[in-house]
Amino acid sequence: MCALSPAQLRFVRALAGSKSVRAAAVSAGVSERAAYNYLQDADVLSAWRDIQSYLLREIAHRLLSASVCAIEALVAVASDAAQRPAARVAASRAILSYCLSYTQTFDESDSVDDVDQFFDDFLRGGADE
Repeated sequence: MCALSPAQLRFVRALAGSKSVRAAAVSAGVSERAAYNYLQDADVLSAWRDIQSYLLREIAHRLLSASVCAIEALVAVASDAAQRPAARVAASRAILSYCLSYTQTFDESDSVDDVDQFFDDFLRGGADE
């Protein structure tokens, strides 16, 4: 992170877990006016972007991990003859839909590096459609 004052650092960290600038200011022990002034500072904005990037990567990691569990659950339902046919068909459709999305992502990319770049761009909000 950049050279931030202790108060700025507290504010940036509080902002990551707050619903508003006001709540972050209260949590960091600074005035709301100071908080808004901090948001005009290039070093504070840089630190905030670093934290956002980290948080988005963590969210993406958790979603990918959860998707593995979800797919395993869908496969279990789809392959369990004791399940109602409607449940098996619904699970199969969900698996096929996920598979199609996954395949399209890789088909449109020349390499794993391209896929990594796609997800990096997506996490930054700059993915091209």
